[in-house]
Amino acid sequence: MVTGMRTVWGMSLRYLLVLSTLSVLSIGAYVILDRVVADNGDSAARINIAGRQRMLSQRIPLLAQEVAHNAVLRSARLEELHAAIDLMERSHAGLTHGDDRMGLPPSVSAPLRARYFGPDDYLDREIKIFIREARAFAALEQSRQSAADPHLAYISQAGRNALLASLDAVVGQLQRESEERVRALQNMQLGVLLLTLGALVASALLVFRPLVARIRRDVARYREYEENLSIAKHQAEAANTAKGEFLASMSHELRTPLNAIIGFSDAIRKQVFGPPPHPRYCEYIDDIHNSGAHLLELINDILDVSAVDAGKMELYEDRIDIGELIEASVRLIKPRAAHRHIRISVALPDPMPRLHGDERRLRQILLNLLSNAAKFSPEGETVGVAVGVTAAGELTIAVADRGIGMDDAEIATALSRFGRVDNAYNRKLEGTGLGLPLTKALAELHGGRLEVDSRKGFGTTVRVVMPQDRVITVAQTRSDPDEKPLRLAEQEA
Repeated sequence: MVTGMRTVWGMSLRYLLVLSTLSVLSIGAYVILDRVVADNGDSAARINIAGRQRMLSQRIPLLAQEVAHNAVLRSARLEELHAAIDLMERSHAGLTHGDDRMGLPPSVSAPLRARYFGPDDYLDREIKIFIREARAFAALEQSRQSAADPHLAYISQAGRNALLASLDAVVGQLQRESEERVRALQNMQLGVLLLTLGALVASALLVFRPLVARIRRDVARYREYEENLSIAKHQAEAANTAKGEFLASMSHELRTPLNAIIGFSDAIRKQVFGPPPHPRYCEYIDDIHNSGAHLLELINDILDVSAVDAGKMELYEDRIDIGELIEASVRLIKPRAAHRHIRISVALPDPMPRLHGDERRLRQILLNLLSNAAKFSPEGETVGVAVGVTAAGELTIAVADRGIGMDDAEIATALSRFGRVDNAYNRKLEGTGLGLPLTKALAELHGGRLEVDSRKGFGTTVRVVMPQDRVITVAQTRSDPDEKPLRLAEQEA
């Protein structure tokens, strides 16, 4: 164990070392590349503006010539001349001293500074003289702006020729500097690539190779676990199949005599062939009949739960009138509830929606909920049933009581198979703990869900929510299934 932990720690430290190296290389490469890209952006801006300045050195003389020779276009060309002179002056200031609006930094390289301000060249002076002569010509009165003007002669001949050569040299210098930066960037990329490859090779040798070996051992161990789990799964499936077959055979063997017991005891209870020889036999017959019916109900619930677990329960779906189904279910429960003076109130929307589902299974859901509500309600209380349609179009059937209530742990117990909430009141009542889990399974089989809201000492509300695609007619008037049953109970009480 200690050796394994040391191995893991050793691999972790080496992995962290490799990651740290790669992180430092990545950060350094990013900083360098960001700087180089920024410098290239500055160079591109300088080249663009230097080229524009060269173009202006040719355009300004052409505009001045049109001002001097074309009286019709003189005013328009004179405005363009002033704009071109201003632009050339701003471009020159930006190239030599920087301009944030143009994206130019204030610094220039040493070769360019020597070309602008000497001793290699004095381009700064030439540009300023050219701009001065152009402004002087543009400022003349229109009558004096002629082809013989010396200012026009300078910017058209001597000044322009000298300036063009100097500006070409500036553009060439800027292009060479940009190419040098690109070469430096390529060298940096190559260096970073080589360092990264070295770090990756080191990580492969120091970290990943021993890690792969360990993973292979773990995979072999997990495969062994998987094989054992698969064997256990097959054994469990075989046991489940045997259980299903046993329940199916036992159900037939038990149902046949139970049906006979229930049928004959019912005939004797109704005195079909005359009264029994002694009155006490009537009590015995009632006990026999009730016990047989309870046992048959238990067997049916167990079989239904087994069918749901095996995925073999089928739904025989049809259009169902929920109102009629609720009324029929209430009629079946009322005699049992009447023994404890429990009333059942029903609140249905108008118009009543229909539902697409299995009528027998939905009746089973309602009977289970109503039976539980009546069973756990104090004597003389009211059980409420309400139907509503939510804003999402889901159909909600709520059954509410004012019984003993449950906390969260007891709700989880009640929803589990054969789970019964352990309290003094519950011990007096019959039950197998299958009704609520089976109700939940049947609701989910319809694509719905079961919701339980309960408060200890205040009662329980159980809602069956069916999906919107099963609702055939959406009710216009929606009731609140959480509260209305109890409000109706208060009114009727």
